[in-house]
Amino acid sequence: EPRALIVAAHHSREIGTPVAVLHAIDQLLGGYAADARIRALVDGYELWFVPVVNPDGYHHVFTVDSFWRKNRRPFGRYTGVDLNRNYPLGWGSSCSGSTSPSSDTYKGPSAGSEAETQSLTGLSRAR
Repeated sequence: EPRALIVAAHHSREIGTPVAVLHAIDQLLGGYAADARIRALVDGYELWFVPVVNPDGYHHVFTVDSFWRKNRRPFGRYTGVDLNRNYPLGWGSSCSGSTSPSSDTYKGPSAGSEAETQSLTGLSRAR
């Protein structure tokens, strides 16, 4: 079967994106029995959903800083990696993000250094 991986909330302040993924799941589950198009989609594809890629950052948005973007991994006096800039593909390119931990676009100390990106890369490769 063809496969699809649907993910949301790489940036923790993207608070609406998990709702969209959960709504898609709800539509697929709720419509499976009654809608032939939904049934064909579910039966014809292997679908994987990750509503929140950045759970610690997402929690921080709701409890401390509503504009927080990165995960919550500490780097000395600074915190966090911009997870969507941490994937190995393109990590070394000139527009891949900042090398400074103080930046909102800090791409991390190395490509794929973060647990979140490692988990999604692993899931993607396994599937």
